[in-house]
Amino acid sequence: MLPRAKIQMMPLHLEEISRIVAVNARGVVLMDRAGRHKTGNPKVPKNLTIIPPPSYDPELNPVENIWLHLRQTWLSNCVSAAYDAKRPPA
Repeated sequence: MLPRAKIQMMPLHLEEISRIVAVNARGVVLMDRAGRHKTGNPKVPKNLTIIPPPSYDPELNPVENIWLHLRQTWLSNCVSAAYDAKRPPA
């Protein structure tokens, strides 16, 4: 566990993952596009491969499905018959 998620901590994190990968094996790290992952160009150990996901991929980031549901049901514009009317269920 690292105390903070900072750019300077990324090489330490990658080294720890690399250490756990079995001898003569290759580790794959699926890394999101957070700033601390993209900036600083950390040295990647030889037994690891970094794979960045597409910029928008709901299948790899389930929280995107939650945002979609919220936008469609609660955060979108709607027309109500009265000011006190409840929003209809989706």
